[in-house]
Amino acid sequence: MAQRSSGGSRLNLRVYVPAFIAFLSYKLSRGAARLYQAHFDVSTIDWRIMALLAEQPESSGQTICRIIGLDRASVSRSLTALEGRGLVRAHQSADARERLVSLTPDGDELYERIAQVALEREHRLLSCLSAEERRTLAALLDRVHRNVSAVDEPLEIAPYISRAAKRDAS
Repeated sequence: MAQRSSGGSRLNLRVYVPAFIAFLSYKLSRGAARLYQAHFDVSTIDWRIMALLAEQPESSGQTICRIIGLDRASVSRSLTALEGRGLVRAHQSADARERLVSLTPDGDELYERIAQVALEREHRLLSCLSAEERRTLAALLDRVHRNVSAVDEPLEIAPYISRAAKRDAS
C-alpha cells in the first residue's frame, strides 16, 4: 500500500505487498539454491522445471516458460543440462510440431528426494501459521498469481521531468 506524503506517494515497505513477495522470494530462492546445488547438484531453475514435469509430464518448453515465468534461454539451458545428466528426456509430439519433455526414472527419483527437502522447508516457513491460516494464505496467493497479468496492463504515466529541467525551462 502506498502512503501519501507532502511530496507525493511513498511506499511503506512494511505493508507494500510486491516488496514482501520479492524479498521473500529472493530469500527463499537463495537458500534453496545453496541447498539444492550442494546436495543434489541442481539449480533452482532445474528444480522448478523438474517439479513442473513431475506434476505435468510431457510438457513443452513453451509450456514450462509460461507456467514458471522463465525466459526461453534459461529453460533451454536447464533442459539441456538435465537431459545431459539423464534426468529428463525429450521427444517430438505426436503431430511433430513441438518437443515434449518428461522426467526419466532417474529424474523422478531425484525429484522425490528434493521434494522431501522442499516440503520440510515449506513446513518450517509456515510453522508460525495455523492450518487454517496456511490454507487461506495458499488460496490468496493463488488468486494473486492468477491476477498478475493485470500488473502489466498499460498505465498512463506522465513523463518525468527533473526539477533541474523544470528550473531550466522557466
